[in-house]
Amino acid sequence: MQRPQLASVTPFIIIWLIYPVFPAYFLRKCMMLPSSPTLAQTEAVDIIITILAIIVTSFRLYVRVRQRRLWIDDAWAALGMTFNFILLVALCLYLQDFEKYPQNMRVALYYIFAQCFYVVLW
Repeated sequence: MQRPQLASVTPFIIIWLIYPVFPAYFLRKCMMLPSSPTLAQTEAVDIIITILAIIVTSFRLYVRVRQRRLWIDDAWAALGMTFNFILLVALCLYLQDFEKYPQNMRVALYYIFAQCFYVVLW
């Protein structure tokens, strides 16, 4: 087998290193997107992806219950699904008319959003 040339591998390495640190830079510069998405587009995509994730996870849990093969990974999937739904609600409230909420509600929504994000991510 022939080894790949360094010149052909280098762009993939650069993208692999830059994207996790600066995703907005990658999306705008490397993929040449004309502008960032609007809040309505972000909210719509978030709702669609979250509903799809809940459907897929629910189907997985249903199959595992029918097969009587529930285990600890299924409990983590159910926990992640629950926090993903909480994240969706917090994000939708956070992206709505932000000015109408009092300051303590804005702070609470931010912390719910931030903590649920990390729970869903892990």
